[in-house]
Amino acid sequence: MLLGVYTDLRGVRTSMDLDAAVDFIGGVGARSGWLALVIYIPEQSAFIEVRDGSAPEAEQVSEQYLVENFAVSAAQIRAVKQAPAKWEFIDLRKRAA
Repeated sequence: MLLGVYTDLRGVRTSMDLDAAVDFIGGVGARSGWLALVIYIPEQSAFIEVRDGSAPEAEQVSEQYLVENFAVSAAQIRAVKQAPAKWEFIDLRKRAA
């Protein structure tokens, strides 16, 4: 088990198992403007935005945030939640380059 830490929606630092994480989507983070990777942690049903900036950080984001900032559909969110092992990563970073 590879442990990581993120800030949850309540502002509490929370542990996560990075080995269980599913790469969900990559793109430019709306909050930071830096490249971001969104992972899904099935055990916690949490989407975590990992930002690559001067100080890397990981923060839980809402499903609404994903819809508004990464143009992810509700159907895509349901799909990764229902079958995380079958999810195919969406790489929006190629479009940002």
